[in-house]
Amino acid sequence: MNRLLLILSVIFVCFGAFAAQEELLSQLDDAILHKGKVIKAKEAKISVLKKRLSTTLSNKQDLQTLDDLYNEYHVFKFDSALVYAERGLTLARALQDNHYTCLFTCHKAEILAIGGLFAEAEECLKGLNEQQIDEKIRFKYYYTLFTVYSYWADYCRDQMYAPRYRERSHQYLSQALAYLDAGDPLYDFFQGERYVYVNKNDSLAQNHYKQVLLTAAPDSRPYAMAAFALAGQYRMAGDEKGYVDHLIKAALADVKGCTMENVALQQLALSLF
Repeated sequence: MNRLLLILSVIFVCFGAFAAQEELLSQLDDAILHKGKVIKAKEAKISVLKKRLSTTLSNKQDLQTLDDLYNEYHVFKFDSALVYAERGLTLARALQDNHYTCLFTCHKAEILAIGGLFAEAEECLKGLNEQQIDEKIRFKYYYTLFTVYSYWADYCRDQMYAPRYRERSHQYLSQALAYLDAGDPLYDFFQGERYVYVNKNDSLAQNHYKQVLLTAAPDSRPYAMAAFALAGQYRMAGDEKGYVDHLIKAALADVKGCTMENVALQQLALSLF
């Protein structure tokens, strides 16, 4: 009798898990079906910003609008993001505005690194005087350096250069964390990254990633990144269901947030089919 109850319990647990995954997939199907509406809403927001840029009489306001446009285009249309990073940098330099010069330099370097132009991104950042960087954007500065060297290490994948770039990326990640508020979902995400890549403690990393899923909006970039990171953790542990569940969550956040990278969706498709 006890054995029968145990078998039935296992069946119900498995059925519940399967049903939960099917519900997630249903949500993803629905989000993809209505993706056109999300893109139109994004384009409408961008259109408003462009109109503001063409009608404002204040150069200072233009700098903020150019920054807003960069942020809207980032992970949506990378080539357009680079255009607005360049425009913002040109205007900031003309106005001798140190804050925005540093900010748009970081924006430009970030896009160059995403495009595989690592040396150009590094050169771009070398033009900044670290001591003169505004406290408000020090996180952005160190985070961008972390991004550049992380991507560069991933690209090299050799025994000579990759370890050097990886070590630099770890150093800049630790510096960036000092400028994030502990209540910010990004803080938990990057703490997770630090525990994975620097401290080599997957258990603590997962705790931080899970905290992001509890505090960040389900359509936000931090949520998508944390879900994707957790998917990788589950796969390394041999938990295929956890891997697929979190790929679905990451893909769902990407679609709702109008992110065009689609890595999570691609990996999900490969896993399912």
